[in-house]
Amino acid sequence: MAETKKKVAPSIGTIARQGGVVVVEVGPEHVRYEVHKTLLVHHSGYFRGALSESWREAEDFKAVIEDVEPTTFNVFLSWLYTGKTPTDDGEWIHVAEANIPGDDGSSGAKLVEVMALQAIAFGDRSLTPSFQEAVRNHFVDIHCNRAPPQYTSVIYAYTNMAKDNPILDLHAEKQAWYWNDDDDNEEERSLRPELPNNFLVRVMQKFAALRGARELEYEPPLDRSKYYFHPRKGQDKGDSTGADREEKHG
Repeated sequence: MAETKKKVAPSIGTIARQGGVVVVEVGPEHVRYEVHKTLLVHHSGYFRGALSESWREAEDFKAVIEDVEPTTFNVFLSWLYTGKTPTDDGEWIHVAEANIPGDDGSSGAKLVEVMALQAIAFGDRSLTPSFQEAVRNHFVDIHCNRAPPQYTSVIYAYTNMAKDNPILDLHAEKQAWYWNDDDDNEEERSLRPELPNNFLVRVMQKFAALRGARELEYEPPLDRSKYYFHPRKGQDKGDSTGADREEKHG
């Protein structure tokens, strides 16, 4: 079977010639954005569907997404126009236009970790598999390390992501392999009661599966390919409709 080619994104010239912007209001405060329709329609199945309705030509068309943070949409827009995602904590904070609570570097790192998960979730929700692939693979590359996950990251992921999203297993596997009681500071200990039951069950399952390897004093490296974004069978990245849709974790 011939491989389906990925659809090429519209050029800057095409975007400029076609013109036309769509008003998108984001967050509970309805932060207003004006985004080129050509880009939204090309990349996002959600916006492509919305803008194909009978009222798509109305001059007063406006999309309202109240339950998405403007920081998340800022990262999405940066990718939409540049094809790139932030590469380090400083760039994430700059692109997202985020405010860091406190002055220590750990606060910024925790914030960036959750923002990356929010971006992954938005990529799935907006039916934008290429964006989800970019942010998810970057997250995996950064967090496939020998350290337990941050509990704020765990709580967000298990509350907002589909139950079969591989990121959930990544968190559980890291916790099973690399967590020690002494690793948790006062803040982490205060979050223990909020850890989702599904996470704790997965950690137990991971630990049981890996226990034999521990007894042999062998630590297999985390296989990041298990957690990368993979398009559904028979679907190319340029076709966002139905991409990587997953049943929501209740």
